[in-house]
Amino acid sequence: MVFMIIAMLALAAVFVAVMWPLSLFGHAIGLTPSWHQLMNRDHTWMHHHYALVGLRYLGAAAIFIVVVAVLTTPFVRSSRQRAEERRQRARAEFAEWLAGPPPALELPGRFTAKWIAENVPTLHPGQVPVLVEEMTRRGWSSADIERRVVPYLPDYAT
Repeated sequence: MVFMIIAMLALAAVFVAVMWPLSLFGHAIGLTPSWHQLMNRDHTWMHHHYALVGLRYLGAAAIFIVVVAVLTTPFVRSSRQRAEERRQRARAEFAEWLAGPPPALELPGRFTAKWIAENVPTLHPGQVPVLVEEMTRRGWSSADIERRVVPYLPDYAT
């Protein structure tokens, strides 16, 4: 019983949320009755003033969708263009970063798995030899470096 009441209220809310704006738009373009007319006029009046009212609402919905699509197309295109420009700018900055000298590498007092996971994937290719040299100096074997560091190296650094 409660479910039925909730379902009916939800259906009524959807009806109002769809039909009120559709009536407003359709009436503005002279196609459908206003919300007040829809709710307060009888069947005879409706068919006399708005023949085939259901088809008129479908037409108003179709026109509304076309209008929204036409009006939003420039915004969608410009946002796609801006996104592509951002991607190109990021690629250019990345290429410039790769081509430039490696930034100074701040090494920790102790190489932990957490430090390796957080820092090694973002290393500049020129920083990798410095890291490997320091790890070797601190007693890391080539096998340890191969097993624990190399999997985190970015593709551009290998």
